[in-house]
Amino acid sequence: MWCLRNQLTMNRTKNEILGNLYYNIGKQATNFRIFHNYYDNSEKKFSKWINYLDATEKDIEKATHRTLLKNEVVLDFDPEKGEGLNDVARRVIKVCKELKRKKVKYECYYTGSRGYHIHIFIKDMFFIEDKNKRREFRSNIIKFFGAEVQKNSEGTAIALEGVPHWKSGKIKKRCFW
Repeated sequence: MWCLRNQLTMNRTKNEILGNLYYNIGKQATNFRIFHNYYDNSEKKFSKWINYLDATEKDIEKATHRTLLKNEVVLDFDPEKGEGLNDVARRVIKVCKELKRKKVKYECYYTGSRGYHIHIFIKDMFFIEDKNKRREFRSNIIKFFGAEVQKNSEGTAIALEGVPHWKSGKIKKRCFW
């Protein structure tokens, strides 16, 4: 098994997970948005996006997605043509080893769908005031590691950690590589 069940994430409430993101990781610099998916006559739909600080307890409890933090880079790895999940895992492990070697703090997750997310939190990004420059900064890191470029802005939605994935229903689990 490539990823172990993350007891800390799995046993924490969504309020604790989102609060940790806002207060501890994001240092109250990003009022990220949350939303959830739901079914309407067997059709999957998404709720209205709500700023975290404006969310009710009910909004937080239903949350399945969030947007990126100002200081966050997400490396998104899905199977390339001809690859299986084990091939993707080997690429991700290689990136995680490189990040460890460079002493970069990160969290790696199996998304519960097709691949992996590596979340990198960079304090220096707080000082990049221009959103377009932060997007360019993210894009350069994403390209360097050969990840998918679509997760390069703060408006990008990602599956919430420790929550069932909207497509597969599998929990987004922490990987300790």
